[in-house]
Amino acid sequence: MAASEPGKENTNLNNLDLAVRRTRLAEERTYNAWLRTGMTTMGFGLVIARFFTAVGPVWLLNLLAAFFVMGGGVTILLAFHAHYRQVKTYGETEAIHTPVWMSGGLGVLLIVVTTAVLVLILLESSY
Repeated sequence: MAASEPGKENTNLNNLDLAVRRTRLAEERTYNAWLRTGMTTMGFGLVIARFFTAVGPVWLLNLLAAFFVMGGGVTILLAFHAHYRQVKTYGETEAIHTPVWMSGGLGVLLIVVTTAVLVLILLESSY
């Protein structure tokens, strides 16, 4: 009887189980990429609102900044919706995956904080 190699756990995973794991991990990477895209879009809106006030009319820059922040928020919401659908499809039984409540909470927190910062910048620039 052969002893198992040190450091290797004895699991009974077939090729289908491994493919589902790889697919779930790829889905999480995709979700994280969409989160980064949404945060970058929101950040660009905040940069417009904060640093380009001397370039053009303030109302136009505020409108453009709000457009970018809302666009980033919508991107994050759509990304979470797609991620949630995939989690429901594959199930959330594996311990190696990020819980869906944590992913959703992060998305909501990002949207709330960025929107609050934009509102504060717009209120400051209106004086």
